Amino acid sequence: MPAGTRGTDLVLNCKAGTRSAAALARLRPSSARREENVGHLEDGVPASAAQLEPEKPA
Repeated sequence: MPAGTRGTDLVLNCKAGTRSAAALARLRPSSARREENVGHLEDGVPASAAQLEPEKPA
């Protein structure tokens, strides 16, 4: 984790969610002792964008 990010949330993302899930699995052991929330966009960026702005075309 970059210096100066202690206490911040970290959200990993990729197009389909597969690579961000793999990265999360590798990061999770090192972040277990820290207070940040670490997660990823499960279905990827396009799916998350569609949930946030359903009126916009994909």
